[in-house]
Amino acid sequence: MKKTLFILAMGLLGVSGVQASVTLVSGFSRFDQTSPGSGTAASDLGTTALSWTLNDATWNDDGTWTSNATNAKKNGLDVSSLNLSGASGYTVNINFAKATGLDNQDSIFCASIGGTGNNSILGRYETGNKIGIANDGASGGRPASALSNAISFTDPFSLTLSVEAGGNYSLFITQNGTTQNIYWNGKTQAGLLNTLYIGCWGSLPNYQCSPTVSGLSFWEGAATQDDLAAIINVPEPATASLGLLGLGALCLRRRRK
Repeated sequence: MKKTLFILAMGLLGVSGVQASVTLVSGFSRFDQTSPGSGTAASDLGTTALSWTLNDATWNDDGTWTSNATNAKKNGLDVSSLNLSGASGYTVNINFAKATGLDNQDSIFCASIGGTGNNSILGRYETGNKIGIANDGASGGRPASALSNAISFTDPFSLTLSVEAGGNYSLFITQNGTTQNIYWNGKTQAGLLNTLYIGCWGSLPNYQCSPTVSGLSFWEGAATQDDLAAIINVPEPATASLGLLGLGALCLRRRRK
């Protein structure tokens, strides 16, 4: 009995983090409005809790939120307490329900890295319905989208930033079960991940976006393409817990027999 309960407890702590190469640290599967015009959420996935308050977003009844597209506004989450570093490798995944209102040079994913020099990675929209990477906010020389398939921004998709130990990184874009990969050869980000921004990066007029976020998660270790299915489809805690409790009940029943 005690052994079974111990296994259940460990399973609840490590749910969705069972991949060999990556471990789930923290994440959000639902965002709720706390008062008109503002909302907050506490991480409900992984072992490290974060609180995220968003004051400039539209809060949706289905637990998603939509970034305000005006005046190049973006919402930032302080993730420095997670101690995710490019020196050892980490992964950030964002699930988008949609990303409407995109125009050339918009950005919908920004990771700010500590230190000097190259201290930011942007996943940004390119002409032709593609996603590219900007390193340190630079436009010149970035990968020319490098995607063979256009992304439908009116449908759900995921952006996954995977930083290998030492700082080399890739950006995976997944939609309808198809994953595409972009990387910037020779560019590295070995510093501590301090802030995640979702929304617009620059202050360019008429270049705004309003992505709708349905979930995000942070992982220790660099995700491979084989890991992506588990990372992108992180189950809601209630669903995962019920599944594990059901499994535990079945084990106890068999022991009694």
